[in-house]
Amino acid sequence: MNELLPAALIDEGIITRVTLLMIIMLPIVGTVIGFTKHVIGLKSLGLYAPIVMTYAYFQIGLSSGHSSWIDQVFYSFKVGIALTIVVFLTTLLAHKVTKLMRLHYSPKIALVISTVAISMYLVIIVARYLDLETFLESSFIPIILLSTVSEQFVVTMAQKNIKTAFSLTLTTTIISFCTFALIIYGPFQNLMIDYPYLLILTFPLNIMIGKFTGLRLLEYFRFQNVIPQNE
Repeated sequence: MNELLPAALIDEGIITRVTLLMIIMLPIVGTVIGFTKHVIGLKSLGLYAPIVMTYAYFQIGLSSGHSSWIDQVFYSFKVGIALTIVVFLTTLLAHKVTKLMRLHYSPKIALVISTVAISMYLVIIVARYLDLETFLESSFIPIILLSTVSEQFVVTMAQKNIKTAFSLTLTTTIISFCTFALIIYGPFQNLMIDYPYLLILTFPLNIMIGKFTGLRLLEYFRFQNVIPQNE
């Protein structure tokens, strides 16, 4: 049975450590996002966006070349937040322009993603001329992942407003970055690789989170002046 454990698969070269970590950490990421929404009370752009952004930051941290957790987190913060801002601002501009054209949904999203892709390319060009090795050393995978999140931005802006979209994007970024900081932590990675059966705990945890009906943590602060009166 030991040959079926993640550590054995890595040692035998069947799968890389990074690929295995991305698979193993997916239930963890989903559980953390669900916990922050239903227990803490932080809203996000659905489930897809924070997962994609978490893995984008994860890839950026790995491409940093740093072995220290602090250095990886700080590097990912600099690059990841900068790229997220570029994606959001470009999506906002593209959404305003395409909104005037009255296009069908799919072509509109395709135009927005194309605009984001071009903006990312321009960022790389500018980084080259300014000798910003921080951007040039990053993998292309995070850029692609973050570009796909632009659809969630467009949907939110179309259904609500820019202020709400910005607020949700901010909280989604916070959730994604905190989740990334957890899954890139070396001791936690080793724990999940050595004891993968711990993932079974995500099933009862998600059931408990899904059945939680009490006040969320942030609601206690929001309604702290009202709760004593009801008691």
